[in-house]
Amino acid sequence: MGGITLFVQPTTNAKNIKYVFDGYFRNYYGVDNPKTPSCTPDDYVPYISTVYLNTIPKDIDSNLIDSAIDSDLSRKELAKKLSNFQDDRVSGFNGAMIYDLKDESVIIYTFDLSSPNEIRKTIIKKERIISSDDMGNAICKSIEGKILPSEP
Repeated sequence: MGGITLFVQPTTNAKNIKYVFDGYFRNYYGVDNPKTPSCTPDDYVPYISTVYLNTIPKDIDSNLIDSAIDSDLSRKELAKKLSNFQDDRVSGFNGAMIYDLKDESVIIYTFDLSSPNEIRKTIIKKERIISSDDMGNAICKSIEGKILPSEP
């Protein structure tokens, strides 16, 4: 199976909007999903084969997830644990997306596990995350050219 495996989790502050992200990923991403949106006018389609929304490796907790958005050391630790994770569906993740809620904004942090010091930050207004177009644009901005190949 081609594509990348993406670990997607909220910070402690954003747990109450998890259902929005979960619903969006379930609806629009996955292997051969015809609803996967294009990210650019050039038709860049992010090829995500597997998204982990609820499965969290045993040695990863909310403190590590929360600190990974600000700390290079924590991000490296998280990247190592995710890269080494194995179960019946994946043998290591390729990327991580952590989203946070600050004031009236949702901040999406994304990084490639092979280069965790390079983190991308995308901001969307909280009231806009229910718009599939706005949510799709924010997710595309956070992953485009950073962790995803444009084809399988």
